[in-house]
Amino acid sequence: MDWRVGTVRESMVTNMLLQKRTEAGKVRTRCYSLPGPEFVYGILNTARDGGVPEAIGHWDSIESKAFPRKMVRDFIALNQDAISEGLVKPIEHYYYRKTHDRQRCIDKGPPTFRTFPLPPDMTFGIPVRPSTPIYDVIEHKFQDVWVQEQRLFDKARLAAHKEKIRLGRVYETRSSLLRKYEPPTEPPPLWQLPRFQKVCANLDTFPTNNDRRRAFSARKVEAVARGGERGLGIYTIG
Repeated sequence: MDWRVGTVRESMVTNMLLQKRTEAGKVRTRCYSLPGPEFVYGILNTARDGGVPEAIGHWDSIESKAFPRKMVRDFIALNQDAISEGLVKPIEHYYYRKTHDRQRCIDKGPPTFRTFPLPPDMTFGIPVRPSTPIYDVIEHKFQDVWVQEQRLFDKARLAAHKEKIRLGRVYETRSSLLRKYEPPTEPPPLWQLPRFQKVCANLDTFPTNNDRRRAFSARKVEAVARGGERGLGIYTIG
């Protein structure tokens, strides 16, 4: 039983928002009014061609109709005739075309592209991509070829650089060498606080500087046979 609150109006049937929820398995209504049962859907076919029997009985063909081509004035020939008569000004050509006429020519329409005969052995399309040499890929042949090309390129560039240096070489003289000579200078001493600059060493295990020099030279010779990072460990070679 359909329970509704209020009076049922016609707008409830035509307004889609006022319709009840769509029932399961049914299409939602769009509130459009449909014609009666006497209405026939579709397009009426007014052609009466006889149907299938007439189509089977004969072959229907269409006769070609020749369209008459329009004959237009040959202005190129008229301009040539006007020039042969000695007329060169535009106004003279205008009056000449008004008073004279020549054999008409067929209107060929707008200019089209010129067609050229194609050779019989011509093949249309794009050439097929060659197959990949899989054995060359496995053997890294392309890498070897590239490395060889790079070596040749470096060798040629080095030869060109040497040739350039040899051609533009300037021989040095004594004066140029003396001009470029820079006398050696001792590196500056390490920075110290002023109060520690005049302080002497508290411990000196070598009697003289010569003894110190000989000890350090002997340490450098024995460092090969000793262990450790600085060659101060035990002997590793018996």
